Amino acid sequence: TQSNVLLSVSANNEICIWDVTNPENGKRCSTGANRAITGKISAVSWHRKPSLSYFVAFCDSTGLCTVWDLRQNRSTHNFADSTFKSELSDITFAPLNPTLLATASPNPRNSVVTLWDLRNPTTPSRKLHGHSSGVTKLEWPSCDERVLLSAGKDGNIIAWNIETGEQLRTVFENNAPISQLSWSPFYHGAVLASGTVGTQLYSFADPAMGVSSKLQRPHYHYRPSGVDVAFDGRVFQYNEKKIHSFVHQEQIAEASDFVHFVEALEQNSLPQFVNEKIESSQDETEKELWEICSLAMNPDTFKQKILNQLGVANHEKLEERIPVH
Repeated sequence: TQSNVLLSVSANNEICIWDVTNPENGKRCSTGANRAITGKISAVSWHRKPSLSYFVAFCDSTGLCTVWDLRQNRSTHNFADSTFKSELSDITFAPLNPTLLATASPNPRNSVVTLWDLRNPTTPSRKLHGHSSGVTKLEWPSCDERVLLSAGKDGNIIAWNIETGEQLRTVFENNAPISQLSWSPFYHGAVLASGTVGTQLYSFADPAMGVSSKLQRPHYHYRPSGVDVAFDGRVFQYNEKKIHSFVHQEQIAEASDFVHFVEALEQNSLPQFVNEKIESSQDETEKELWEICSLAMNPDTFKQKILNQLGVANHEKLEERIPVH
């Protein structure tokens, strides 16, 4: 999805895409989608998956929903609720499931949130009833489509579990209709709502912000099982129910060396540690590296000793050995 592209709809049903790289001279491209619409467009939405951002969905005052392919400049899906055909106030794609949409009805006699599966759009996959005076706005968090927010003319903000249809939490704000709703992109559970009496920040996760809830952790917070290795060679396995540890059959030399190194630091016995490493070296290269480490422990004599170690008596001789180009 490009951050410099804006989707808009006008009062005469013209849906346009704007290149706002230079906002003062934005370039407009009409989609031509208004030719397929008989009612007044009430909402429009990009597809949430970047790889499918050439699809947009819109709904109108007759209750018709349309999915439009910008590449081919034609509709791919047209559907409506045949049981109660009324105006729709909002439409939105799910953030992860490419075939899942939600629509909202502002009709007080049909205050419902409807879920649609584009693989079978002839019948709604689920209806969510909870508002009393019409639904105005829908909002999905960006990374977890199990939770859907709906706002209504009754002043309610409802968090739904779309897998079960359960109302996870309801926020009530003085019977004031809510017109806009947005999840925070940075804080899980934080919601900004705006209506006729102003704008309010709510939290479904932090009681200090006005509301506490049993909202589920998003999918990306879950790590159902895993394995890790401690410095002492122990291997830990864990899942949602328990943690189990055992000692690996093969000794992990690097982990053991690190533990001894930390102990030497704590006991101020690094020279002894380095001398032991010199004596236990497996080859001359390893031995020379540890000998240099030993020399470096004395900064006052390190410079001269490292020159001697390299076979150079002073700076002049060193300069003589380095060819100048």
